[in-house]
Amino acid sequence: MTLNPRKAPVQKRSKATVNSILEAAAQVLGDKGIAGFTTNAIAARAGVSIGTLYQYYPDKAAIAAALSCEVRAGMIARITCAVELAKPLPLKCGLHLLAEASIKSDATRPKFARWLDELEAQLGLSGAAAIPLDRYLTELIADYLETKFPGNSRSVLTEVADDLRATGGALANAVLRRGTIVDDNTVSKIVTVSLALLSGSFGRLS
Repeated sequence: MTLNPRKAPVQKRSKATVNSILEAAAQVLGDKGIAGFTTNAIAARAGVSIGTLYQYYPDKAAIAAALSCEVRAGMIARITCAVELAKPLPLKCGLHLLAEASIKSDATRPKFARWLDELEAQLGLSGAAAIPLDRYLTELIADYLETKFPGNSRSVLTEVADDLRATGGALANAVLRRGTIVDDNTVSKIVTVSLALLSGSFGRLS
């Protein structure tokens, strides 16, 4: 088992092929779960031969790792954008934007998100490999908090940001484990809990 692709696509056509393989993989995982997540099923869904798939990915673990990277990159892009949009807004509105950005992939494809979480755990992608992403997201949220709670040390802001990130993730994961939809109700719960956490950390909110 290897988590690295065989080669990176260079030409426009090969990039399109890889994109179709990854999209097919996401669909197969969402529809059939881990048991049905096979290279043959992915190749068939993508409309490519198994030989073409193996040109880019040696096994399904490498495809799962690529999916995980794609989801993480999307999350970073969304939250980076959300932080900038949230800074001039009232606190509650800003938290709503951040919560929506953080769970967008879960809300769009809840079954895929749940199975990908389990697959990441099996492959060790949710442990040490996730630490750099977690730290980066925590720093982004700390940047946002710095605009809302000036005068606090960076270490305090980072600690609170880490709590916010972990709490929001736990709520979203709980919804996924129950097999229910990550929706506006989930966002509202995350915002409510976040406001309570911030109040406990910084005192009365304006």
